[in-house]
Amino acid sequence: MAELKEIVDAEENKVFMFTKEGCVYCVQALEVFAGLGVTTVVADIAAADPAVKAALTPADGAALTMPQVFVGGKRVGGCGELLAEQESGALFGRLSAANVELPADGAASKLTDAQLTAARQAMVPDPYVESSLAARGILYGVGAGPTAWELPAALENLYSLDAATGELKVSYTESNKCYKSQPDDAALRVRDQEEAKSERTMAVTLALDPSKLAGQPAFDIELDLPEHGVDMWGSRFVGTATIIHPDGARCAIYLPGVLTFDPAGITGDSHASERIGPSCARVQTAINVAQLYALQKGGSAADVDAIQDASEEIIFWFNGRLSQWKWCRQQIREACELKKAEVTPYPVFIRELAEKGELNLEFENRAPTREFLETFEQGGSVPPMAFFVKVNEKGCSCFA
Repeated sequence: MAELKEIVDAEENKVFMFTKEGCVYCVQALEVFAGLGVTTVVADIAAADPAVKAALTPADGAALTMPQVFVGGKRVGGCGELLAEQESGALFGRLSAANVELPADGAASKLTDAQLTAARQAMVPDPYVESSLAARGILYGVGAGPTAWELPAALENLYSLDAATGELKVSYTESNKCYKSQPDDAALRVRDQEEAKSERTMAVTLALDPSKLAGQPAFDIELDLPEHGVDMWGSRFVGTATIIHPDGARCAIYLPGVLTFDPAGITGDSHASERIGPSCARVQTAINVAQLYALQKGGSAADVDAIQDASEEIIFWFNGRLSQWKWCRQQIREACELKKAEVTPYPVFIRELAEKGELNLEFENRAPTREFLETFEQGGSVPPMAFFVKVNEKGCSCFA
């Protein structure tokens, strides 16, 4: 294996960077060089030889942070050092000494769309599949490929079915810090949250037809939780639940989870930021599981809507992802009730909400949504920098 000096001294590696998946500072460092029109060679630290990692680790025993930037074989340091040298002008001296040519017209104003897409998509972290979807032990088979998903007749803290009477009791309790005021996506949403945790419950009882319970389910469900998630429309979902109807019609429902990018997320919101967390993933999963089970057992669209209405208590006070909540209901409607081949893409649904006046994108804290929708409509689907910042704030640090 090549040693560190051999790697960074190579002629083709005049500007070289060790990076880590999910590291917002790595993306920022890449933007510095791309903005100067300089090509950067990137290597993932996770794939580096142990001897290389050892050579990079500080002699004082401090943790190795990402990125690690080299110019002309000499170590610049991390993103902070790189930005400091850019501001002081020292970076240009380094580049000149390493015979790195800059464009004749000076620094580029910004990354090209292709560079930005490549840089940010390369840094999207894998979702925490098990923690976000293994809710109450009902989801399994992570990385094992598509598997039949058979929902039981009762799930603790979610639902229970009396097969004799057809009574389906849906009851889900969540504990969290609630909003001080009910969120409204048509108005400006500001960060507000109670200091102490409280509990809220969604509860509804449905009357299913007992004669339908003993027969075949209305449809089968095929669950697929790939090891690295499913990339779609600029977001990385934890997997899909494919609805398979008796006539063979199929339609995939996309499952958001921990670290999934929510294009409708709000910068600075106490719950509904750009990055989905464990509580939001848990709540939305519970709602969708209850709705799918009701339909599988012969329930109607009205039954699913009753669960949706009951879930307002938790969604509006503990979750706040109103657009995603509405879209997940739309997915179930299209896949299960309308038997469509494909669901409406989430970014398209968000734009439709805005056009109907249910979502106001004019406020400053909605800028990441506007930025993302623009890239989606141009065919790029690039998550905004605000998403990566939020990921790093929540424990996805840039330590190697």
